[in-house]
Amino acid sequence: MIIKKCERKEYKAMLVMLNKAFGCQDGWFERCSTTCTPYEEIASDELIACHYIAVKDGEVIGCVGAYPREVAIGGAFTVKGFGIGQVSCKEEERGRGVMTALMNAAIDSEVKNGAVLSYLWGNMPRYRHFGFKPAGERTEFNSIEIRRILHNADMNGFTANIPAHTDIGAMSALYSRYGAYVIRTEDHWKESLQRAGCECLYTSGNDGGAYLFAKTENKHIIEIQGDAAAVHKLLIYYARKHGLSELVVQYPYIRHNRDPVFNFLKDNTNWYTIQPMALAAVFGNNDEAERAGRIYGINENENLFWISEIDEV
Repeated sequence: MIIKKCERKEYKAMLVMLNKAFGCQDGWFERCSTTCTPYEEIASDELIACHYIAVKDGEVIGCVGAYPREVAIGGAFTVKGFGIGQVSCKEEERGRGVMTALMNAAIDSEVKNGAVLSYLWGNMPRYRHFGFKPAGERTEFNSIEIRRILHNADMNGFTANIPAHTDIGAMSALYSRYGAYVIRTEDHWKESLQRAGCECLYTSGNDGGAYLFAKTENKHIIEIQGDAAAVHKLLIYYARKHGLSELVVQYPYIRHNRDPVFNFLKDNTNWYTIQPMALAAVFGNNDEAERAGRIYGINENENLFWISEIDEV
C-alpha cells in the first residue's frame, strides 16, 4: 500500500471510492460537497492535492482530505490550520490500518507546512488517538415561536435578499464578531454562498445588518450573526418566507452572557440544548500552539472557539 497526495489522474477514481465508501449515489460528493470535492472539470490541481490517498495494486482504496484554513481565535491572533474531511476507505479494507495511515500522513504533512490547529466533525473515540478533543460548544435554540417575537417588531419596509458578491465585505465584518472563526477569504465566501443544501439571506438598513445560513432540507438556521434588532426581524422574515411558526437556531454557547444576539435567542426559545462543536487538535510546541491550546478549557475568562457547519469540510 502506498500513501500519497492525489493527482489529477487519480481524482475520478478517488471520487468513485469516496461515494461507495459512504454509501452515496454516484456523484453525490461532487454535487453536494462542491467546496472540497468538485467535479474534475472545475477542480484545481491545488485542491486535488489536498486529498491524501491510499493506493493498493494500482487501485485507490482510501482517502483523507486536509484543507488549509486560517483560524482566528478570540479576535486576537490567527493560526494556520486545516480541516479534515472525507475520511474513508473501501469496505473490504477496513480494520487494516488504512485510515490510520492516511490520517497520520495528512497531519504530518500539514504540520510540517506550519499548521498548528486542525478541526473535524466525527466520532470522538475514533479520533482521540490523533489528539482530537471537543472544541467549544454551540447552543441549539428550539421552538422559537414567531408569534412571540412578532408582537414587538415593526416589519414595515423590512426586506432581505440573497446576498450579492458586493455584500460579502459587510457580511464578513458581521461574521468576524464571533469570538473565534475560520477566516473566510472572498473566494471562501463565494463558495459558502453557493453551498448545496443551504440558503443564505442578508439584510442591511436602519436596524443594522444581519445574515443567516439555513438548511434547505429542514429549515434549521445553522449560522446567524448581526445587530440584534436586525437579527430579530430577519428571523421573522425567514419564517414568513417559508410559512414557519417556529424556528430552530444554532449559535455559539456564550458563557458570559454579554452577547445581545445570544441573549435574544435565549429569551425567546421554549428550550435549548448545549452541544459540543467540532473536534480539534493542536500540534507543535511553539507559542502559537500554546495560545491555540486555550480551546480546551473554555470559561468566562477565555476565548470562545466556534466553527460553523458552513465551514464543515
